[in-house]
Amino acid sequence: MTAAALALALLAGCGQQPESQSAQPTPSPTPAATEAPQPTATPTPVPVIGDYPELSAALDACVAYGQGEAGVSLKTAIAAAGLVEWSESYAADMSGDTLAVLVADWVSGLDSANYEKFWDNWGEIDTLCRQLIQDPASQKELLESAGVTLSKTSYSLDNYTKLYNAVNRSTGK
Repeated sequence: MTAAALALALLAGCGQQPESQSAQPTPSPTPAATEAPQPTATPTPVPVIGDYPELSAALDACVAYGQGEAGVSLKTAIAAAGLVEWSESYAADMSGDTLAVLVADWVSGLDSANYEKFWDNWGEIDTLCRQLIQDPASQKELLESAGVTLSKTSYSLDNYTKLYNAVNRSTGK
């Protein structure tokens, strides 16, 4: 029996508890906290000029001619009227950043000849835009000769300035 007693002593020393003591319940593992799914940010789509055909058309008129061609003053009037009309109709509802991205997208689509044409024409177009805003009646004869009728009797310099700044900002000029 000594061997049996020795075996019982060894079992008792190995963490076995005698039956007279109550066994402690083994703690159940706590469930791992699951993180709530994080909403994925929807990227803001970058605006592209193709989504704004009216702006694209107004800017296209700025490269429809080159300096020294016949009818430059009439073509400048058409381009300026288009920009003033567009800015009055749309610029107030658009951020300057968005407008700059759109103009930059349009400029990036120009080949080198049209890029140069745009900047060659821009000074005269801008001057006429400002004249149309300040005193549209003073340009009535030029506009009639160009076949342009303005849709409004007055235009906002703030709206046009937003477009002007976007052109200059987006192209680094």
